Amino acid sequence: MNVFEKLALACILVAGMNSAVAQSGKSALVPATGVHQPDQVQTFSGTLVDTDCKGAAATALACEISATTRIFGLQVPDGMVLKLDDKGNANVRAALQNGPRQTGPVRATVRGTLADELLAVESIEIPGGL
Repeated sequence: MNVFEKLALACILVAGMNSAVAQSGKSALVPATGVHQPDQVQTFSGTLVDTDCKGAAATALACEISATTRIFGLQVPDGMVLKLDDKGNANVRAALQNGPRQTGPVRATVRGTLADELLAVESIEIPGGL
């Protein structure tokens, strides 16, 4: 197989994977590490959101976290929201109660294991605290 045939085969494989992702309706999530690897601890960066936020206007801005938020998610750059597990929710709630108050969207970096859209949290870093 020559170089051009290998390149053509690679293009076909990538196109097929993109088609499968598009048909599944799910995002091809890419964490900060570059490649999503299920069942492995990875790092994800994004904006903390209130995952209980409901309604037609449920955007990142409308779903900003507050002192009353109980269930948190991390909205990653592609728009997908990863729900935090119980440990992650407890860590963010504690930071909200104990840290300095921050206004506007709260950026965070989360290390954890992703299963479907649930992020089992190992650690959360919030630059500048809350």
